[in-house]
Amino acid sequence: MWSRSSRKATGTVIRKDRVRDLKRLSMHIAHLWHQLQQSFWFVPGLITIGAAVLSQITLELDETLPWHDYNGLGWIYTGSGEGAGILLSAIVGSMITATSITFSMTLVALTLTASQYGPRLLQNFMRRPGSQIVLGTFLATFTFSLLVLRSVQINGDAVVVPHLSVTVAIGLALTSVAVLIFFIHHIAKAIQADTIIGQVYADLLASIDRMFPEQIGQGGSTHGDHQPVRIVLDEASLRRYVREGVPVRSSSTGYLQAVDADGLLELATEQNLVVLLHRRPGHFIVQNQLIATLSPSHGDTNESSLRVCDLLILGQERTSEQDVEFAILQLVEVAVRALSPGINDPHTAMRCLDWLGAALCRISGRCLPDHQRYDPQGNIRVIAERASLDGLVDVAFHQIRQTSAGKPALLIRLLESLASIIAQAQDRSMLEALHRHADMVLREGRRSVSEQCDQADIERQYRDSLALLRHQEERLRLGSSPFC
Repeated sequence: MWSRSSRKATGTVIRKDRVRDLKRLSMHIAHLWHQLQQSFWFVPGLITIGAAVLSQITLELDETLPWHDYNGLGWIYTGSGEGAGILLSAIVGSMITATSITFSMTLVALTLTASQYGPRLLQNFMRRPGSQIVLGTFLATFTFSLLVLRSVQINGDAVVVPHLSVTVAIGLALTSVAVLIFFIHHIAKAIQADTIIGQVYADLLASIDRMFPEQIGQGGSTHGDHQPVRIVLDEASLRRYVREGVPVRSSSTGYLQAVDADGLLELATEQNLVVLLHRRPGHFIVQNQLIATLSPSHGDTNESSLRVCDLLILGQERTSEQDVEFAILQLVEVAVRALSPGINDPHTAMRCLDWLGAALCRISGRCLPDHQRYDPQGNIRVIAERASLDGLVDVAFHQIRQTSAGKPALLIRLLESLASIIAQAQDRSMLEALHRHADMVLREGRRSVSEQCDQADIERQYRDSLALLRHQEERLRLGSSPFC
């Protein structure tokens, strides 16, 4: 027989496994919820199911309550069964027509958005709640009326008229008319450049707020005033971990969409490991590619490798769930397409530069997540790949600068955006990146702009930006340390 201590240890292991499985399940549920929010069918499906449930409730009330005895309820339908059948049939037919019109207009808007602003913006358009609610309202009215229509019975003297249900169907039909008017306004505004750029910027801000200050480097909370001394990893130790560790290779192909940072920390603490994560959300991973290293190489490394793969979610497309660069690239894509010869819309590109500058100003005041993650005892457990401030600046401005050759107005606006970020930057590496981009804009202006007055304007804006950058560097040198 097992001893009491053995049974207790076994029970502890089982509880830990259950907790780990629940955490893993919660991560996948959170990722599934994010994917459902990106879909076009989820909200209309919920509204349609609600309409089906409502029809059963109203039909049940019609069977139990004698509505014809309530003379004071003038708003209840009091017509004949034949009239109710005709009315419900008309609502069902009109809702199918309205749904077809809505679907056709949505497809036209999606085609225009994909061709002019880029196919990656389709998911932003599809998850707009206005279009989903409109489609859901039409489908709900159709479903409700159809389910009520089957309950209307006309057979000689046996007439069954669901008065309350018919009344609700009429109310839903009137609501659908109002929603159709709203949809025409909504679809006309949704394809405007300012609306699309504003929506992409809102998604970018949501991604920034979700990732910063939520940090992958602040693992393991400690309570009280005494914090454990954390070991700072040097380059020699990092190379030793990579050399002596066990490689973890991907079991599938796709874009890395999400990483369960808490799960990685718990796995490393439980197995007394250091997990080096070589890829981050947004990277494309090929099957059998090296994605992590487990060090030291002891214990059941095969099981640990499988658990690491389970904590990484891969998909067919990049998402902004944990990928700030992808949200920035969406604004960049709108700007680059606007500067293409087929569209030639520099004003849209200028608006994108304004919003990119605002987003990077917001990032400049945040603390980037630490790439090292510790357990409660201060031992390093996870070393993650992360985005850098200078890398985000490169992602935001490289392509736009390259496509702005020969366009002085855009080059000047680019320098103005850099200046607005310089005024709020609190990190020296970010200031160095901004300085580098200002120099590249100046060289591009001298190379591609032939008009001397335009060159003078570019150089004047460059000098203003450079003076502001020197002032910011001096302020940091005199004691205003960076956030990170």
